[in-house]
Amino acid sequence: ARTYPSTWWNRTAFVCGPTGHLVGTFVISKDGADFTSTSPCNLVSADDEWAAPIMAEVGPDGNVWVLDWYNYIVQHNPTPQGFQTGKGNAYESDLRDKKHGRIYRVVYTAGDEVDVHSLAEASIDQLVETLTHPTMLWRKQAQRLLVEKADSSAVPGLIELIKDKSQDAIGLNVGAIHALWTLHGLGELNDPSNEAFKAAVEALKHPSAGVRRNAVAVLPAANESTAAIVAADVLSDNDSQVQLAAVLALADMPQADDAGQKVAGLAGENKAMSDRWLGDAVTAAGAKHAVSFLAGLAEIKGEPNNRALEAASVVAEHIARGKPDSQQLEKLLDSLASSNSKVATAVINGMTEGWPTSYQPELTDKLEDSLLTALKNSDADSKADVIRLASLLGSRKLEEYATEISKELLATASDEDAAVNARVAAAAQMISLQAGSDDVVAELLSLVTPNAVPEFSTGVMNALRTSKAPGMGPLLAENAALGTPSMRETAISVLLTRPEATAALLDAIQAGDLSLGDVKLDQKQLLNNYPDETIRKRAQEVLAAGGQLPNADRQKVLDELMPVTHLTGDATAGKEIFKKHCAKCHKHSGEGENIGPELTGMAVHPKEELLMHIIDPSRSVEGNFRIYSAVLTNGRVISGMLAGESRTSVELIDAEAKRHPIPRSDLEELTASKKSLMPEGFEKQMTKDELSNLLEFLTAKGKYVPLDLRKVASVVSTTGMFSGGRNRQERMVFPDWSPKTFEGVPFQLIDPQGDTVPNMLLMYGPNGTNPPRMPK
Repeated sequence: ARTYPSTWWNRTAFVCGPTGHLVGTFVISKDGADFTSTSPCNLVSADDEWAAPIMAEVGPDGNVWVLDWYNYIVQHNPTPQGFQTGKGNAYESDLRDKKHGRIYRVVYTAGDEVDVHSLAEASIDQLVETLTHPTMLWRKQAQRLLVEKADSSAVPGLIELIKDKSQDAIGLNVGAIHALWTLHGLGELNDPSNEAFKAAVEALKHPSAGVRRNAVAVLPAANESTAAIVAADVLSDNDSQVQLAAVLALADMPQADDAGQKVAGLAGENKAMSDRWLGDAVTAAGAKHAVSFLAGLAEIKGEPNNRALEAASVVAEHIARGKPDSQQLEKLLDSLASSNSKVATAVINGMTEGWPTSYQPELTDKLEDSLLTALKNSDADSKADVIRLASLLGSRKLEEYATEISKELLATASDEDAAVNARVAAAAQMISLQAGSDDVVAELLSLVTPNAVPEFSTGVMNALRTSKAPGMGPLLAENAALGTPSMRETAISVLLTRPEATAALLDAIQAGDLSLGDVKLDQKQLLNNYPDETIRKRAQEVLAAGGQLPNADRQKVLDELMPVTHLTGDATAGKEIFKKHCAKCHKHSGEGENIGPELTGMAVHPKEELLMHIIDPSRSVEGNFRIYSAVLTNGRVISGMLAGESRTSVELIDAEAKRHPIPRSDLEELTASKKSLMPEGFEKQMTKDELSNLLEFLTAKGKYVPLDLRKVASVVSTTGMFSGGRNRQERMVFPDWSPKTFEGVPFQLIDPQGDTVPNMLLMYGPNGTNPPRMPK
């Protein structure tokens, strides 16, 4: 909004909060390739409870225009107790109005007036000139009209705008930026021989970082563009966001060896790879120029950073999934011959992780020699992966080494004096090396005894998730029947990951070797909704026979238990119930896990409403808390909440707070249930007295009710709160961010996650840099 003071220019976002009756002003600041924001004030706030601003944008006059929905209720879910769900999943209420709204202009009277006129009859030259208008709305309209008219007579004027090296007060040249995108829209950049393309290439060296960034973005995916970006050395730009744009552009460009080498050079820089987005972009570009990128990483001198090693592993997995031919493999393996051992290990691990089991390239003598060289150059921890890769490629030349390495791994796993993590890693490598061997499973489970260190036992059992041995299920079920409760708990979670292993679990339950009481509520829900139809029907029979199948009529169960809400329970005992049944998914007063909604502050809700959500969690469930079941191509079954997805992968988070990233190429089936991740049937886990105690704990107000300040926090306490920067005297840093009590008053702290998350509410004050910006 250029009619506003310059401190607002190109750095403020207006975020509407209709339920709070306000429009927040967020000041956006560069932070490497990222942005951070603070909210020092509201642009608009109302004490009219019908006010509901839903959009705020800069209008044609350069001032902010606010669209007010003007509605008492502007949210749909959840349906409160006592209300009916109506159309569009919105609960029925008389306090909704779909006819009347308002539009406000928030005018800065001291600002210069903006020239407002129609562009309908504007000439081509006038439209080109409008690309330098101070208000973006007019610039975008002019750009749109130029593209729609497709008049090539605009090109010379557009090129002149790009050649203009001037910058405004905040380092921008908006005319050049819009000119670049107009030429892009006109298709004038598609021919590398024309003047428009040459102008865009020259803009890679423009004084304005904004122009350089957009010049990279508009270049077409062509060999000439790749060469131009490499030649201009944009990956070494002093602006991290220009670097990010350049790396992402190379990720879409044709493959080129010099581009892969350049990206590898950036991967070797600790500063670049410590940036959240640059590190991810390097991985994406490295995958496009994969072989030359990994060859470049192999040439890095000194200790490679962890992010570079992660990128090497991901890119190697990408190569493997692309079914490379013998020549590509030879080139890749040869580049590792003299590389840093950590880079070589990361590449081999990625190759074995991503190699398609149904594909084998032509096995040439040179490829076999390259594998043998890789084995000899590998450290002890990665030799098993080299042999596994050779096996996947169809090579038998390295088999003679497999038996020897397996013996060494078993010796490490059996060594009670060795570190637990080293023993578990050795067990995992054994399974990886001989994934289909029942003998390996039996040998490792023989080490899992009640006398073994618990971390070792659970580590070995979890490693069995990758085993494809046909006898894994029966062997593990037999071991679990003789184990400790924690061993049984881990074993059951592993048995549920494959249909044949789940069948072995059901066999053990029916035989009386294991009890349904050993199966947790969320695991019973998985059995009741198992993706394999045969297993699902059998599991339902087993659950029904044991009286563990939840009543499908949740309203009936809720009605039967509603009298519990009128009892006075024991809040102290209820806290223990919470820790036993709820804390693995929910957090209350700093205790528990952040999978489901935060339960601190539930004391403001009546017991009846809380009971409804406990007994019937799927009645009003948000999409992000629904349960998904994934069946992988290797037969594994993973169940959990959808934590994220991209074009190439999905990520599930299970009821134990474990994250499972899954490449889409490994997905055979992904089904979404209408059920909540929170399982039904809690009434079978506890008595009415225990349920009463839990409700008493959740609704206990005590002297203080902790409030979550996440939505209103305005500063980060680990930075200078009053003057900004790193002034140590203005910081507030705790050894940990668990709840604290000061002079008898409890405080629920917010983890700033370094210096990225606002966790303190700063009030207005006349001194310093930040306090005067706060609302009065």
